[in-house]
Amino acid sequence: MILKRLLQTRLNLLKCRLKKTQNDSNRVVDARHHRLLELLRLVLAGPDPTSVQDDPEGREVFDELVATYQALDPDLQRDVALLCLPMDSRKENALMVNALQRCTTVAVQNSIQEGFGLTATEAMWKGVPIIGTRACGLRQQVRNGIDGILTQNPEDPDEIAKRLNDLLQDVHTRERMARNAQQRVHEEFLIFKQLCQWLRTLSDCASAPARAL
Repeated sequence: MILKRLLQTRLNLLKCRLKKTQNDSNRVVDARHHRLLELLRLVLAGPDPTSVQDDPEGREVFDELVATYQALDPDLQRDVALLCLPMDSRKENALMVNALQRCTTVAVQNSIQEGFGLTATEAMWKGVPIIGTRACGLRQQVRNGIDGILTQNPEDPDEIAKRLNDLLQDVHTRERMARNAQQRVHEEFLIFKQLCQWLRTLSDCASAPARAL
């Protein structure tokens, strides 16, 4: 499952940290990046599965995720947060999602299938670079290497961990992608853009010559 792969990604990031320390034993270690990995937390957040009517497998997936989390070593558990966001109040839910996205360094949308990824677009609007997949909707939203990174295989935690590690290490690339992501949403995905597209379509239809049926 996607969330279990993200848990494996967190483990692989820890391996990156240990491997880097071992490989650089005779050289100066990048202390800033090492410290960033030490502070890194993986947050898996989603709606309360009992509140989502169109996801019959949601509860099963959530229970499996909780079991996986409980099986982790205590040291790893402290690096992972599972957040089940209540849906009783849409306003409160939106505020919690907004707070999480604004505190995020890198957002991961690791979908195997995806239409329009609203979660990715919301994070992009808040200036957060995206690591996504080549699922149909996401590859239309995220320009690989410009607004974020698109992985080749969403089921490969090693690849996701490497992409995360690369972005966390390269602050300039991360900041550039964050600016581009926000600009991308401003230019393409706000209601004003949709309104212009609808008006253009209606104008084209109105100016087209009538055809006999």
